[in-house]
Amino acid sequence: MKTRALLLALPAAALTSSALPASAQVTLTEIARFDTFQSASANPDGSGINAEFIGALTSVAWDGQRLFLGGIDGLGTGGTPGIVEVLNAGDASGLTFVNGEQQAGEITSTDVQFGTPFGQNFGGAFQGYFGLDLSADGTLVGAFDFGGAGSFTGDDLKIFDISSGTPVRLDNPAVDDGARFPAGPAIDPGFQNNGVSAGPAAIVFSNTNGRQLYSSTDGSIVTAFADGFPVVPELGLGDPSTTLHRDLEFAANGDAYIRAGNLLRYVDRTGDETAEQAVNIGDLPVGLFVSAQNLEYAEIAGAEDLIVLNSRSTFSANPIIDNLQFFDPSGSAKSVTVDFLDDPDNEGLDLIPGNGGAYDFDYDPVTQTLAVSDFSNSSVYIFQVADASAGDLDGSGVVDVLDIDVVSQLVGTSVVNGPAAADDIDSDGVYTRADVLSLLDVAGVLLGDVDFSGNIEQADLNAVLNNWGSFTSKYSEGDYDGSGQVEQGDLNIVLNNWGSSFEPIFEGFAVPEPATAALLGLGGLALLRRRVA
Repeated sequence: MKTRALLLALPAAALTSSALPASAQVTLTEIARFDTFQSASANPDGSGINAEFIGALTSVAWDGQRLFLGGIDGLGTGGTPGIVEVLNAGDASGLTFVNGEQQAGEITSTDVQFGTPFGQNFGGAFQGYFGLDLSADGTLVGAFDFGGAGSFTGDDLKIFDISSGTPVRLDNPAVDDGARFPAGPAIDPGFQNNGVSAGPAAIVFSNTNGRQLYSSTDGSIVTAFADGFPVVPELGLGDPSTTLHRDLEFAANGDAYIRAGNLLRYVDRTGDETAEQAVNIGDLPVGLFVSAQNLEYAEIAGAEDLIVLNSRSTFSANPIIDNLQFFDPSGSAKSVTVDFLDDPDNEGLDLIPGNGGAYDFDYDPVTQTLAVSDFSNSSVYIFQVADASAGDLDGSGVVDVLDIDVVSQLVGTSVVNGPAAADDIDSDGVYTRADVLSLLDVAGVLLGDVDFSGNIEQADLNAVLNNWGSFTSKYSEGDYDGSGQVEQGDLNIVLNNWGSSFEPIFEGFAVPEPATAALLGLGGLALLRRRVA
């Protein structure tokens, strides 16, 4: 794995080891990579017309099982950009890399299985779907931007029901939305998640109006731009880019976050259609009239929520490692560890610049996974997002053997008497053996690896031999099986796993609950660990 610790909202030159904390609170671990070139090329093999063509990849929608891609006419050839589903997003057959190694043979775009494109519309040069979002109940919304050419009747915002598997358009194409839509769209949960002011939503590029709300039943306009809550700072006090809206996302309580001229904006919601005046937060450079300035709001189990965005103030090439920015909900920069899959052919994210950092994001709170689309590389990357501090009971910045000792000695006791309910992984109200094993998995070590070296070897055997017969529940003293005494069971764990280590592998498994950080879900998959001799 390629691991980079990112203290974001700082210039790249400031990302030195001395500037970084000992351990990031959140980790992003790449668990899947999809090559989507087939859908981005009108004629990839030199013969015929590609039935899967949607245009150059610009936007992504992801719910942990289903993956949708939106495209634009990136070549200006007068094509018809559309939306397409990756049918095998929930299984390993579509992965370019698994465990850092290419699959048998050279992986090409044909290994990714696409559905039939839908929502196609003539767009013109660099026009098309700059935004997608997907609700939990199967409503997919796409913002089709016609650029400076203006709007076309009924074809700016498109709303689809994909719950049955086959996309069914809900909104009426004959109704003119009356605006240009490169900003959003997003699924509004409503004020305080009340569901009253909830549904597909969008804001307007170069406009001072509010948020417009649509019906998820028939796509009709529920609240017009003029009546929605305000989305710009007080006139005269904001930056000139305040109306150049590019993207919109919502927190679970209905508060809104907006990208405008590369800036990050916060809207504190006070009611269904009321809010405090919007304010610019974070520390980002202004970038006017630059497309694909996107963001995503991620609710992370056991940790502070996270805002993910791409700082794109110019069209200059930026590798993803320098382009991703992370903030907490107040706009303060967050330190995040990003682990990329190994790339034996040196085609990795940090080596190919990308086209000016044009990335889009979608986060699934159930599987705690983040999808990132890459315009220039025609690829989608799936990251597992986890709280790196879960299980760090002593506040050392890492989950280590001392934390394992704490939980081991608490087995059988109520969580209310323990240091952290978040470490009751199975949420049964009692510290159990399962919680101990889960912490070992969070730490990334095999049962019996007492020195956290990554391998079962002499030091792990010595802990058993030096404490043989002792009555102890401490993992550090060789009680690996949790019996309360160092004896034959602990010795067997060491001998049966001698020379082994852990590494991630994709295997079929049910989707876990969000709190089960040890079992990292990808649709119908879980990122499990296996013993490797």
